[in-house]
Amino acid sequence: MKKDIKRMSKGWSAVVGVGVGVGVGALVAWAWRRSAIPPDSWEEVGVVSELAVYPLKSGRPLYVQEAAATEHGLSVGPHKDRSFIVILKEGSLVTGRQKPKLTFVTVKIDGDTATFEAEGAEGLAKVNLQTVTQEGEAVDANIFGAPVKGVDCGDAVSRWMSEFLYEGRREVRVLYRHPQMDRRVQRHEGLEFPQFLDTDKVIYADVSPYHIVTESSVEDLNTRLEKPVKRNRFRGNIVVKGSKPYDEDDWAYVKIGEVVLRMLQPCDRCSFPTVDPETGTKDPDKEPQETLKTYRILKSPEKLAKLWATSPMFGTILGIDVCGTVRVGEKVLVKRASRNPKWRYWK
Repeated sequence: MKKDIKRMSKGWSAVVGVGVGVGVGALVAWAWRRSAIPPDSWEEVGVVSELAVYPLKSGRPLYVQEAAATEHGLSVGPHKDRSFIVILKEGSLVTGRQKPKLTFVTVKIDGDTATFEAEGAEGLAKVNLQTVTQEGEAVDANIFGAPVKGVDCGDAVSRWMSEFLYEGRREVRVLYRHPQMDRRVQRHEGLEFPQFLDTDKVIYADVSPYHIVTESSVEDLNTRLEKPVKRNRFRGNIVVKGSKPYDEDDWAYVKIGEVVLRMLQPCDRCSFPTVDPETGTKDPDKEPQETLKTYRILKSPEKLAKLWATSPMFGTILGIDVCGTVRVGEKVLVKRASRNPKWRYWK
């Protein structure tokens, strides 16, 4: 455990530079702006083993072999990551934390039609996205304090979702990303995370458009659990195979093909990993959260240790500097934070 904590502390001294790429072909400009970083410092750590797009926040993922890495997250055709949310009628967000059955809901988009269905639900619901975006009512909502806008997807999907989640006892509304919505990443008030840029964007994800989980870290966690968990508990967009456990703590930059991602901060975990997306229920022993707390709680710096006193770290969340295409099987290259003592993810 001491070895793990030492590795964890070393990795979390990550520091990230500034500047943003503008898409495919921007890698040369990106490297030029970061000329202080040795050009040969990319290190191969593994390969992409899984890509997942979550059209509905807290819903079922769409597993794909390749995806566009955009400024707002992974995208496959009309399926854009976290572009739908569920809210209560009064505006508060509904996630799998409150309603684990939400993890059963699948959204499939064909042309202008989005189809909502779920295991155990009666029937399905269809939404015409062209009609919604042109004629739908703009609604204000918030994601853990961050104000957002969405277009109401109509009464049919509202009735279907209300019945599935609350058996009709409470009304929910389904929102689709507002055409003019361009939400920026929310920052913690009173804390400085210099790797966040004013140009970073996100739709309905909690903090950032990208989340990396490694197979080896999940495997290491499972050696500590009585009942092993699958990596889908952690809802990563990009899963990496072949790296050492918790090595991702030290990845200041990640390069996959032409895509370059920038580590924003370690991922502080809420209770969501206690929800099994295959059963739609919470673990009665609050696992794997309780076990993660025994060895993945941040000890320093003091402000963050206090902020995340009950939130173990697992995986990393990232912004994007160079957009492009990512594919399963591609090599994962990194620049390490530990190789530049001046870099910090927090100050």
